Amino acid sequence: MVCEYALLGLATALVAMTLGLAGGWFVTTQILEFEWQPPLGLLAATVALGTVATIGFGLAGAWSVLSARPNAALRSA
Repeated sequence: MVCEYALLGLATALVAMTLGLAGGWFVTTQILEFEWQPPLGLLAATVALGTVATIGFGLAGAWSVLSARPNAALRSA
């Protein structure tokens, strides 16, 4: 369960990071005409925080199903 949420969070963070870097590069180099210097530490922290947040919210949302007895969870569905 945690592995699925971790993969989901990591994939989402990587897509967001790629799109953000592409947009930042374009605005910085093509419009403002500055030198491009990506913030690598901030990128790593954002990916880690996004993954941890996805795991936390995913487990919080599934907590009632994970803590219920199988029969009760299946009958209510």
